[in-house]
Amino acid sequence: MNELSLNMDNMGKYRYGFRYFLFGVLVFLFILYLLSILWCELVDFRTPLGSKQRTWIQDAAQSIVTEASKHNEEYRTIFIAEFAQETSGLLTDEMREIVLRDTPFILTPPSAYQKIRAGLKLLPVGVASQEEAAQLLKSRGADCILFGRCKKLQVLDGRVVGNIEYSLLDKSGTLVIDHQEFTTEAAPAETSEDAGTSSSGLSPTDEKILETIQGASWGHRLIGWVLLVLTLPIVTIVFLQKMTALQSNGVNAFVLVLYTAIDGILAYFLNLFDWSSALMTLVFVLCIVCALLYNMRIMTFSMRFNDPNN
Repeated sequence: MNELSLNMDNMGKYRYGFRYFLFGVLVFLFILYLLSILWCELVDFRTPLGSKQRTWIQDAAQSIVTEASKHNEEYRTIFIAEFAQETSGLLTDEMREIVLRDTPFILTPPSAYQKIRAGLKLLPVGVASQEEAAQLLKSRGADCILFGRCKKLQVLDGRVVGNIEYSLLDKSGTLVIDHQEFTTEAAPAETSEDAGTSSSGLSPTDEKILETIQGASWGHRLIGWVLLVLTLPIVTIVFLQKMTALQSNGVNAFVLVLYTAIDGILAYFLNLFDWSSALMTLVFVLCIVCALLYNMRIMTFSMRFNDPNN
């Protein structure tokens, strides 16, 4: 009986240890999952693009794929390589999407390594030479590969100036498209009448600020919003002290709603949330609730500061 009781005790300890170990593994996986989300949202090694540059890249992708699709009767499968010196990754993504949506080509997917790099938002590994393209085509097993180089991409006088060189190589080593280019040149100099505003009605400085905001990643915009929420009550603490000194619940409620509404407007201006997504709408509500609680905390501190008994 004593041996049986001892064995039962040991089994209980083993079960408890196993449950503790399993719980630790689950916690570790959950933390790893959260870290991966933070990495994907906050870390981005790729070059951010303004709205004009993104539009130009999309036009370039459409033109390049249209040219390549003229040979779809000769080739069934195609692989889209990452273009050299195109550090945003947008060109490759756009071309792959257009191939799937608008052409009869069967798109050969990237390798697992390339998918991991794309998921981690690392800089694209561009393929510019025919030799590199031939090796990559052999490893992916497609009928042809589209590759090239982004020679130039910049904004001058409100217009995108760019040059993309591209080629289409088949598995026999033949360049079906041999170093063709999609290019736009600089616009003529602006006259004194239209130099002050853009086609959107904004001044060049305002438009540049707007493009910078739109080009930032979601994680960076979220951090900016949090900093604004944290800073706003502090830099206006004198105003809060005067309002709370009135000792009126109605005034306090109005000020609290006002500050929280400003936080919501800032979130909308920074384009933080996709309102068509139920999850992002829930995240927005949680963020506003946190901002509300923070504003309440600052107002409570201001009220205590005004109280002579404290």
